[in-house]
Amino acid sequence: ADGSVYYVDAAFRDYSTYAESVADHFAFLKRNHRYADAGVFTAHSDRGYFEALQRAGYATDVAYADKLMAMVDSVRRFTSSMVASTTAEAVAQAKPAPRLLLVGMRGPDVELVQSALKTLGLNVGTVDGDFGPRTRAAVAAYQLAKGLEADGIVGDKTRTALGL
Repeated sequence: ADGSVYYVDAAFRDYSTYAESVADHFAFLKRNHRYADAGVFTAHSDRGYFEALQRAGYATDVAYADKLMAMVDSVRRFTSSMVASTTAEAVAQAKPAPRLLLVGMRGPDVELVQSALKTLGLNVGTVDGDFGPRTRAAVAAYQLAKGLEADGIVGDKTRTALGL
């Protein structure tokens, strides 16, 4: 409390695994009644637990609980920001998988395929977003020219070949 530095010569334990060290830590606390008396086992929060350890004399640092809470808060802020940025990134990058396009389907994705085929000189009829028989024939002709299975259905390979 007076700002002086104190050196403590103490023995430390060595463990083969983290689990072994955690088990020994709690066994130590349970063997020493001062920790139960200080409220270590009845704490309802991280801060309460750290303060109870400090009251029981677990650490020599008078700011032990504050330093541990600062570390916990820092980790929470970091993980929270990582989750938030990862989630935002995932949402921004997530696109629904393109659907298979075949006769009878309608939509802007059909219109995009029709436009690409028409630009290549294939007869799709009207570029209207309606996958009809002419669009199917144009898709099959394109697939045949590209060495793809000429089934008249726009899937991943046809879409990729069209650059879509």
